[in-house]
Amino acid sequence: MNSARAISSALIGSALALLPACASDNNAPNTKPAPRLGLDVGRSASVDGVELRWWTANDNADAVTAALAALVEPDSVLPSRLAARWDESGLRIARLKREALGELLEAAPPVSQYARDWKGWMGAWLPVFRGKSIDRRTPFTIDNRPRMLGPGAPRILMRAWPAPTAQGPVVRLDLALQFVDDDAPRANEQSAGLIPATAAPVNAGDIIHELTAELALDPAYLYILTCESPGVVWNDNRAPAADDQSARTAAGPGPAAASPTTIGQLLFAFSLADSAQKRRIIVLIVPELAPDFALLPPRNPQ
Repeated sequence: MNSARAISSALIGSALALLPACASDNNAPNTKPAPRLGLDVGRSASVDGVELRWWTANDNADAVTAALAALVEPDSVLPSRLAARWDESGLRIARLKREALGELLEAAPPVSQYARDWKGWMGAWLPVFRGKSIDRRTPFTIDNRPRMLGPGAPRILMRAWPAPTAQGPVVRLDLALQFVDDDAPRANEQSAGLIPATAAPVNAGDIIHELTAELALDPAYLYILTCESPGVVWNDNRAPAADDQSARTAAGPGPAAASPTTIGQLLFAFSLADSAQKRRIIVLIVPELAPDFALLPPRNPQ
């Protein structure tokens, strides 16, 4: 068993290494001060990198869906095939105008903390967010195929660096989904959250390669990362699925089957113990490039 686990870890590490390498291995320290709740949404004049924020909102009557559907930008952040895979897995990412964050915090306000974590540039893969654990092997549907995962918990890995484009520099962010082995699943379903620096290494579990995303983030926007029920449309912000969703969910003979748990639900949704109160976690990705940012220093005049 130990030798099998070692071989599995080696293969996972090799697979991660095959993904495109980033420009720098410099991970900036977490030195940015945390300003007041959600008020500093203007672009930074002096800081470059990525900040993560997250909060838990009341999701009774799908309140978070209603709030996001009214505010996110209609264009898709992901290519159409990848957007369909994310939709099927209960995951969603969308752009939000910086000035709209105040409206979102009013429509889906934090019910507890509003957490912030300055990551800077992440030159190597870094675990940043972990969902709640399951204690047994569980079937999931990924890219329209069954996949058994667990026991353990899903988590998000990221790396980020500045990159040139024809329109100017952007924040390049790669995002991977991983299922981490967990010998002692936590009973508390609210245990999702940002991952401390002491987290298990990136080769500690299986990478779900079908969901890996390579993004070019425009610093003029904020990016919402959360869960959503498959097939739900935000402001027309979902690429068409690879096949007809209605055909997949059409009722057949016998009682209706319960919807399976998705990876998105494990990461970002829970209900309070002994309560019908639903909660959803919203992660905000904040890309920062100072207006005078340059990938290379200006050439000295001769």
